Amino acid sequence: MAAVKFNIIARTFSSSSAINQIVKPPLQVFGIHGRYATALYSAASKQSSLEAVERDLLKFQGLMKTEQKLVEFVKDPSIKRTIKVDAFKVIGTKLSLNPAAANVLNLLAENGRLSMINQVINSFKLIMAAHRGEVVCEVTTAKPLDADNKNKLEAALKLFLTKGQTLLLTTKVNPAIIGGMVVSIGDKFVDMSIATKTTGGIPLVVELNVGGVFYTTSLSTLTKESESQLSSIFTGKTSIEKDAKGRYFLDRDGVLFRYVLDFLRNDSLILPEGFRERERLRREAVYYGLPGLEKAILDANTEDCGISRSLCGKRGIGYITVGYRGSFAFGRDGLADVKFRKLSRILVCGRVAICRDVFGETLNESRDPDHGLSDRYTSRFFLKHSFIEQAFDMLQEQGFKLVASCGSGTAGAATEQLKPGVDSEENRWNHYNEFVFVRE
Repeated sequence: MAAVKFNIIARTFSSSSAINQIVKPPLQVFGIHGRYATALYSAASKQSSLEAVERDLLKFQGLMKTEQKLVEFVKDPSIKRTIKVDAFKVIGTKLSLNPAAANVLNLLAENGRLSMINQVINSFKLIMAAHRGEVVCEVTTAKPLDADNKNKLEAALKLFLTKGQTLLLTTKVNPAIIGGMVVSIGDKFVDMSIATKTTGGIPLVVELNVGGVFYTTSLSTLTKESESQLSSIFTGKTSIEKDAKGRYFLDRDGVLFRYVLDFLRNDSLILPEGFRERERLRREAVYYGLPGLEKAILDANTEDCGISRSLCGKRGIGYITVGYRGSFAFGRDGLADVKFRKLSRILVCGRVAICRDVFGETLNESRDPDHGLSDRYTSRFFLKHSFIEQAFDMLQEQGFKLVASCGSGTAGAATEQLKPGVDSEENRWNHYNEFVFVRE
C-alpha cells in the first residue's frame, strides 16, 4: 500500500514517462511526509534542481516563522482545499518558487496535508544532507555540554563516518533523561540515558510511532490504567518493537490514537462534531484494554442521539423527504418477461440531526459540502444501500409516518440518442418518486 501511495505522489510531481525510474534517495525517510520528500527528491534530481528546490523550501519555511497569518491559514480546517490550492499557486508565483517546490506545496494543499509542510521540508533537508555526504547527528543530554566534552564527543562520533562524509552535530538539553545521553546519528538511534535504565528500559518521556503518526507523551500517562495493554507494554511485560528512529512502534490506527491519549490524560472523551468513526474507536479501546474509554464512546453515542432529538424538540419533530430515480432491469433476449426494479440511488433530504438519528451508519454524507454541523438542513445525503423498503422500515421504527408522495416519468423520446451502455428499454421506463415523512 505504501509503495502504491508513493508511486501516485511521484507521478504527480512529473509528467514525464521517465518517472517509472524513481531516483532512489541516499537516505530513507519513513512516514507520509517521508514519501512526499522522497518523491520530491526524485523529481528534482531528474530536473537537476535539487539545490534550487531546497533553497526555495527553506525560504518558504522561514516565511512561515514570521507570517502568523500564513500559519493560521495553513492550519484552518474550515477553509476549503480548492481555496488553499489557489492561494498556494499565488504564493508560489510571488516567491518565484522552483516548479518542483511549488508543486509539492500545491499537492499538500490539494491532498489536505498542509499540516505536514514542516515535516516534509525537514525530511527533504535530511535527504539533501545525505546527498551532500553530511551525516546529521543529534545528541541529547540532561545538562549542556561544555566545549571540551563537546569536542571529545564530536571526535568519537566521527569514527563512525566513512570516507567523504561530514558530521553535522547538534546538541539538545532534556533534564527528563536525568543523565547519560541519547544519540541519533543518520538512521541509527542509541538511548544511553539514566531515565531509560531506571524505568526498565522505557524512558520517562516516550516517543511513539502509531501507524506512521508520531506522538510524544509521558510514561505515567501510558501506564495510568494498570490493567491495560498499554500498561503491559510500557512496564516491560509485553515486548514492543522500535522504528528506525528509536520510537516505540504500535501497528494501530495512528489518527484515532489521539483520542486514546486524551482519555488517559483527562479521564474524559471529547469527540469533534459529526465524528463518524465511533465503532473503529471503540475497537481501539477494546484492543488497548480500556473499558472506561469504551463506556465513554457508548455514552457519547447516546448523548448525540439525545442532542439530535433536542434540536427539533422533545420528540424530534420534523420532516424527512426520501426520493429515488429508478427503472426496471429487463432480461436478456428470450427472457423478456423477467423484470426487476432497479434503483440507482436513494436520496435523503431534511434536518441533518434527524437524518443521522434515523439512518445512522447507512447514511452516506460524502457529497455534503458542509458536513459536520448538525443544526442545519441538507439535500445532499443518500443511502449506502438501494432498498427503499429498508429505508421505510427505519423511518417507521423512529416514529415517522408517510404524509405525501409523488412520482413522474423521466423517459425521453424514442429517437433520443442514448449514452453507450444504456439499455433503450430501461431508459423508456425511467421514473422519479418522492415520499414525505413526518414525526409529530
